[in-house]
Amino acid sequence: MINKVTLPNLFIVKTPLQIINSIEAVNYFNLTNNVLILISSSDNQNYKQMTNLINLYNWHQVIKIEGKASFFKYLSLIKELKKEKYNFIFFARFGSMQRLILSNVNKEKVYYFDDGTETITMYNEMLLPNKINQFNLRHLFRFRFLLFGLKVNITDTINLFTYFDLKPFEKSEVVLNKLEYFREKYLKPSAESQLVYLLGQPLYEKNLVSEKTYLDCIKKIKSTSNKKIIYIPHKGESDSSKVLSLIDDTFDVKHIDIPIELYFLGNKIKPSHIVSFFTTAFFTLKLFYPNTKFESIYIPKEEILNKADIIESHYDFIFSIGINKLEKLNNEL
Repeated sequence: MINKVTLPNLFIVKTPLQIINSIEAVNYFNLTNNVLILISSSDNQNYKQMTNLINLYNWHQVIKIEGKASFFKYLSLIKELKKEKYNFIFFARFGSMQRLILSNVNKEKVYYFDDGTETITMYNEMLLPNKINQFNLRHLFRFRFLLFGLKVNITDTINLFTYFDLKPFEKSEVVLNKLEYFREKYLKPSAESQLVYLLGQPLYEKNLVSEKTYLDCIKKIKSTSNKKIIYIPHKGESDSSKVLSLIDDTFDVKHIDIPIELYFLGNKIKPSHIVSFFTTAFFTLKLFYPNTKFESIYIPKEEILNKADIIESHYDFIFSIGINKLEKLNNEL
């Protein structure tokens, strides 16, 4: 049996949601001696959220590394990590640092945890067809590490700690993350808010839909609701967004500097109505507020500019958990 007291656990995180899932995993698996590797980025808001969230748990060690760190800093970190054997390693997304750690560090078990609906794409396109070690020209730089005696292929079974109802494959294990720790610790009795919370997504910022399509959706919601609407922009949305010009007495913008889940919990807000597109927040918030009315604005496939099949699969998952489908041109909200 694995000695969970003496063997450390390693958590590789790059976003606020990954830190939330790390803390949840610590409590779900009853882990001690936990080391956090924080990969920072140039996104100041993202980094501020992460540094605040780190303080919610007393980590044994926090290692900070810049997302665009030099090649030799990567080498130095891997060299230090290789000195230790780990119990569990948790990560999200198959970035360069994550791949290097998984390929070279000795551990007992590996879990992939969620960082958005990207988990669904990764599951369907990489794990099921067993393509985690397939490289293209963009990945050739990884082979530099071979010159220094490091490996670049992942040989571990990738297990999942996820909000999504995904089936196990081959030897993998799928553990459902119900955010039980955060529900127990932070979910307090509160009065139900009668406002509509509209959660923005950077869909035109990422060239997934046209700006016109996105604004048409926002305008339609605004024109068909008789309740006050609070628009909470995604951290990836630009401050110069034309959405801001739509504000009037029934439509307010609320900028928050913490994950949406902690915003509601920390402010003791029990939302009665949440609207968005295909956000992961549907899955997390539904765990906290099962009686809330959730609606997903469905954008027809022909209006999606990029990744239409992937987005359609995300919508399928969202509707499968009981999120109501709000047609783009529906006249009711």
